[in-house]
Amino acid sequence: MTEEDEEFERIVKKRQYLIDYILEPPLVSKQKEWVGLTEDEVKECFAITPDMFLPWHIYKRIEAKLKERNT
Repeated sequence: MTEEDEEFERIVKKRQYLIDYILEPPLVSKQKEWVGLTEDEVKECFAITPDMFLPWHIYKRIEAKLKERNT
């Protein structure tokens, strides 16, 4: 392949990139808006925890509730 052929290939690739990503950008999925917990839901997480003095259990309850609301 000659230098001219390589230059031509480079120009063709650049042109295709411009068409694909600049003139016709790919569709971007819209992120879902984050939904937090209400005060009552947070209180429920603390109330359900068998040993309310163990922060890890409280954290896991809150995490589960947030996943439930945001999926």
